[in-house]
Amino acid sequence: MPTTSAHPQSKTELYSQQLAIYTLRQFSAARSSLDQQHSAAMSRLPAAYSRVARADKLAAMLGQPFLEYHLHPSEFTRLIP
Repeated sequence: MPTTSAHPQSKTELYSQQLAIYTLRQFSAARSSLDQQHSAAMSRLPAAYSRVARADKLAAMLGQPFLEYHLHPSEFTRLIP
């Protein structure tokens, strides 16, 4: 994600952010494929559910606009298809 601060993101920071977003999206996709019984059981665990809900919200918030930003191919390949 491009920053507006005076310091541009390093390649490592950008890679870390892309990896985090990719992981959240994969987790969200896996969670959405759970059947209703497993989803209901998971929702009875308040701490676990709140972390999952935050991860889903973060993935939705940062997902698509950020994923469209990519570096020049010579710098490193894009993590997220």
